[in-house]
Amino acid sequence: MRVIDLAREEDFAVACQALFDRVSCELGEDWLIVGIETGGMRVVEAWAASRVLSSCSIRAQRPATGAKGRMRPLIRRLPPAVANILRNIERLIFRSLRKSGRTSSRDVFLPQEAKLSISNAARILVVDDAIDSGETLKACLDAINGLNSTARVKTAVLAVTESDPILTADVQLYEGVMLRFPWSSDSVVQT
Repeated sequence: MRVIDLAREEDFAVACQALFDRVSCELGEDWLIVGIETGGMRVVEAWAASRVLSSCSIRAQRPATGAKGRMRPLIRRLPPAVANILRNIERLIFRSLRKSGRTSSRDVFLPQEAKLSISNAARILVVDDAIDSGETLKACLDAINGLNSTARVKTAVLAVTESDPILTADVQLYEGVMLRFPWSSDSVVQT
């Protein structure tokens, strides 16, 4: 699978602006923006740099996320072509686990102010950097719907990597590619 490099902050900002423009065109404005940490909040922060937005964050993570973070110094020393191969291997492993029914659970955390904002919102836009399996987005949507089942909830992401996630975004910028972000384990650009 092709990897698009957005590791430079300038490239990431351009992609975020393009997603914001698409969201504004397709969904309109006046949403409570809920960014999924870490990547989704980085997208929301890029949007907020040039406009006033009502936003909050939600966190959902796989149990293996900590181990991957500890390998970051080693992964950053690899040539980009090798890092791209490792990204594809990781994607194939997770895809195989999902197809065999062995999915990875997500723990969802909402700060108290986010719970209050979500409970009172009529329109909620959930933003993330990418959808792979769709499990993180689904866990976050379940938590949001548990707090406010009457809100109109939509989703936006920079990329949908897989062809068959359990759910996909209402608005997306890329499909069928992986993105390398400034905070990615294999990013050689220091943030």
